[in-house]
Amino acid sequence: MLVPVVVDAAAKEWSLLEFQGDLIPGDGAEKPDLRGLDVGTLRYGQGGEITLRIGNHVLAGKVAKLPKPFAILQKDGGTDGDVVMTEDENDAAGQTKYEVVGIARTRVVFASRPKPVLV
Repeated sequence: MLVPVVVDAAAKEWSLLEFQGDLIPGDGAEKPDLRGLDVGTLRYGQGGEITLRIGNHVLAGKVAKLPKPFAILQKDGGTDGDVVMTEDENDAAGQTKYEVVGIARTRVVFASRPKPVLV
């Protein structure tokens, strides 16, 4: 089975954030949905210094180039286990396709432990 991949020529530039440890939302949800979650405030400083503030903690990081770029894909079409019958002959029976929404060429590495901030 061939899975079509749609490539937009104007794909956005992304960066991966690399943490040490886990990122746990504080709302007490049992199985949280992390999509659209506001993690914190990311600031670019002078000299390539990057800081990320999450709640009452600050992390310091630096930018590193990835050995190979990553494609950020978004799944379109298909089904999640449910069978959907359509009469459209142009539809390839709910065929799944992937769209390239971004390219990640860099990563931000936060190697040190977070420092507490007094508010």
